[in-house]
Amino acid sequence: MKSPLLVLLFACLGISLTAQVSKDASVPLTAVVSTNPASITLSWPNPSASALVVRRRTKGQAGDQWTQLLNTTGSTQNTLIDNAVVAGQTYEYYISRTSNLVAFGYAQVALQAPVTDSRGKILVFIDSTTADALGVELVRLKNDMRGDGWIATPYKVGPASTPQSVKNQIIAAYNADPGQVKAVFLIGRVPVPYSGNSSWDGHGDHAGAWPCDNYYADVNGVWTDVSVNNTSPGRDANDNVPGDGKFDQSIMPSAAEMQVGRLDFHRLDPGLFGASEIALLRRYLDKDHAWRTGAYTVENKALVDDNFGYFGGEAFAANGYRNAYPLVGETNVLAGDFFNDSANQKWLLGYGTGPGSYTSADGVGTSTDFATKTVNIVFSNIFGSYHGDWDYESNPLMPAALASQGGLLTCGWAGRPTWYMQALAAGESIGYCMKETQNAQYNSNYTGSSGRSGAHVALLGDPTLRAHIVPPVSGITIAISCATASIQWTASPDTTISGYHVYRSFSNDGPYTRLTTNVLTTNIFVDNNPPEDTLYYQVRAIRAETTPGGGTYLNNSTSPIQPVIFIPQSAPIAVATSTVITCNNPTATLLAADGGTGATYAWTGPNEFSATQQMTTTTLPGLYTLIVTGENGCTRSTTTPVVEDTAMPQVTIPPIILTCTNTNGFFIVPNLPGYRFYYNGMLLTPGQPIPFSIAGGFEVIMESIATGCKAVITLFVLLDSNIPDAAATGGELNCDHPSVTLQGTTTTPNTLLQWTGPGGFFSTLPNPTTTQPGIYIFQVTNPSNGCTSVATATVTGIATSPIAVSTTVVDESAAGAHNGSIDLSASGGTGGFTYLWSNGATTAVITNLSAGVYTATVTDETGCNAVVSVTVLNTSGTLESDLYQQLQVSPNPTTGPVLLTLALHHSMAVQVAVYDAMGRLVWEQAETSMHTATVPIDLSQAAAGIYTVRIRLDGFMVVRQVALLH
Repeated sequence: MKSPLLVLLFACLGISLTAQVSKDASVPLTAVVSTNPASITLSWPNPSASALVVRRRTKGQAGDQWTQLLNTTGSTQNTLIDNAVVAGQTYEYYISRTSNLVAFGYAQVALQAPVTDSRGKILVFIDSTTADALGVELVRLKNDMRGDGWIATPYKVGPASTPQSVKNQIIAAYNADPGQVKAVFLIGRVPVPYSGNSSWDGHGDHAGAWPCDNYYADVNGVWTDVSVNNTSPGRDANDNVPGDGKFDQSIMPSAAEMQVGRLDFHRLDPGLFGASEIALLRRYLDKDHAWRTGAYTVENKALVDDNFGYFGGEAFAANGYRNAYPLVGETNVLAGDFFNDSANQKWLLGYGTGPGSYTSADGVGTSTDFATKTVNIVFSNIFGSYHGDWDYESNPLMPAALASQGGLLTCGWAGRPTWYMQALAAGESIGYCMKETQNAQYNSNYTGSSGRSGAHVALLGDPTLRAHIVPPVSGITIAISCATASIQWTASPDTTISGYHVYRSFSNDGPYTRLTTNVLTTNIFVDNNPPEDTLYYQVRAIRAETTPGGGTYLNNSTSPIQPVIFIPQSAPIAVATSTVITCNNPTATLLAADGGTGATYAWTGPNEFSATQQMTTTTLPGLYTLIVTGENGCTRSTTTPVVEDTAMPQVTIPPIILTCTNTNGFFIVPNLPGYRFYYNGMLLTPGQPIPFSIAGGFEVIMESIATGCKAVITLFVLLDSNIPDAAATGGELNCDHPSVTLQGTTTTPNTLLQWTGPGGFFSTLPNPTTTQPGIYIFQVTNPSNGCTSVATATVTGIATSPIAVSTTVVDESAAGAHNGSIDLSASGGTGGFTYLWSNGATTAVITNLSAGVYTATVTDETGCNAVVSVTVLNTSGTLESDLYQQLQVSPNPTTGPVLLTLALHHSMAVQVAVYDAMGRLVWEQAETSMHTATVPIDLSQAAAGIYTVRIRLDGFMVVRQVALLH
């Protein structure tokens, strides 16, 4: 054998430029949970402005499913409230804090997580010799596991077993039940796989194959033995050549499915430890049982013994701080000496690191220390050179730690890689934490430390151990009585528990099914009518567990297992019936079926009712319990409700509505099976119509045939005679208004409208138009009740029609010729026509005209008229615009004053006259020679209407019309 180097420092030394310590590389992350509303409040120290990243994933999610909650720089933030959470769930948080260095932390936080009834199956592999020698202790271990929710399946390993044969059994068990097979515990001389070609501690003489229990953890990865060829290690067992049974992989080829722990002391010297291999195993199993049952207790503190320091940023002891913070809190993590401080003080976690050998870690201790000293630490990690190779031939350091006196139960080589044990704070096992560490390469927020997911990562000790122990119950007894099993127990000594859950199985191995829905607060549970079989019962104490960084979850103790052969005794018949309390029969009968020879009966019910007769009566409704006791003392109970059916019958009868068009209404007798109706003392027939012609309330009696209960139903007869209002107005027909718009109004909504009048006039519009005089009738009808009202409107005057005028014009042949003419032709109107021209002519034809504008008023026999203006031109073709530069009459319309503004091309004779619509002269200015002028015209004394302004310019006539308003 090659000579091992007993004490070597790490080869890859780092130089720290500042006085940093390992603790600086970790962030103490704490969590406070709330359920109303659901939230998790994270807190962390942040002494200076830092870059912060906080992420979260739900327990069970893949390692790439983290959700980012915070990403900021230059921040002094030290808290975060996460509201996107659900009560009953467990979440994992990651934080990184970067200032002058990078520090990170983790917390797995249970938000009022429920109790875990089943933890899965664990395969316990034990070599034959150990199994035979430790039968009692191994049975106790398996029962402790079963009491904690595990199904423990033992496998014996013989001398000819190989790593492959052991793994084949693991694979077969896993494939048979992949959802439940979760852990493997190797006890005694179970074959040790070796794998890899790395020097994880930095020593060239230690590069090669290391012990590799990860081979058992990985169910479906491909492990090869073909490529590594290395015979240079200082220890023969680390040599690795093709075909030697040692695998090539330094990193796990796929994710671990199993939680694996090992307990193996065959490398320890019995003389040094003062005990044989079997005795050391027995010592460990005694410690394991003492911890699980609360016989061994520690303070909720963690000890860190750091002899490497910051080490260029690797800061190995940060593992000790980071994993302890969620479990015990920052103030309970103390720096100290691994051995001296654990001799008289008990710690939940311990971490020691220092330059090492196979059997020592400088500044921490040696295998001899573990052999001779008491170590009161439960979960430990030790890190230094060589002793990560835990299968060393003579007194390897980490197995020595497990074999020590005191309470040390697990050990791992934490530093290369980083370990992730935050789940301990939320109730998970150390094996669960080990598996998370093994699978770190698949987790985006598990930092990339040296050796991450290395084949060498291993847990020594029981993988099912948890950090929080609830002292169990004791003294379970089971009393069988008739068809029940009454389980009683001595209470847990823990006064802070919430109560108990009871479990039952058909096998000592399990699985165990919880029988209680809610936590019991008494020390007795009655299992009614369990199946006839050999039954196994557990009683687990339940306690709400709260930790600084693990939230709150319901924790359970382990439990003793108490079997019983259940054979039910014959119980009497218990069948109870009852009658109904009704209006006809206010007394109900309670009747018990014949319970058999010698049976006795006991009734209980509302208002302290009790009776011992097989048949009895009661006047009170409610639930009645019957207990029948047989001759053998067995009882059986049942219940029967006494129902009171005295409710008054009810029916909805719509009111009968009498209206203007429906002066009689009918009540149709309902056809309701089980009921009958009376009116005026007369029994009515279903479907019978009962007439009503006056409004009021009428009483109808409704009776339940089954119960005799009667109710008075009031039948309402309502009168709906709401007559709508109506108003109507007409108007006057005249020449200016040849049609009239009738105005019909009503304030009653949703009515029907109708107009009738002379000449067969008909309309449904509210405001129709007519051209005929006479009396018009406006009728308003309310369609809901047929009620109507009318109003009349009178149209006065006479019917008129518009006058149409056409013209024939002969223009003046030359200026001053006075030979123009106009011929009017009138049609429409009523009767004959008369004519009045603006030049005074009264005939339809006027002649001897000079160029200009001539206005004619045509009047029919009714006095209606039409006004037409006709322009006579001359053949010279002079246009109006040739006469002036500006001609404006304003304002138009006007209330009286009018201003005529003229600007002519040259001076000429101007004469202005104003005529009304009848052609009558109302204003005139004599002819005057002018070039420009402003002529005021006053019409304030004239009647409102249309006026014609005639401006004569050197024989030419220009016409404008002005509207006069008052």
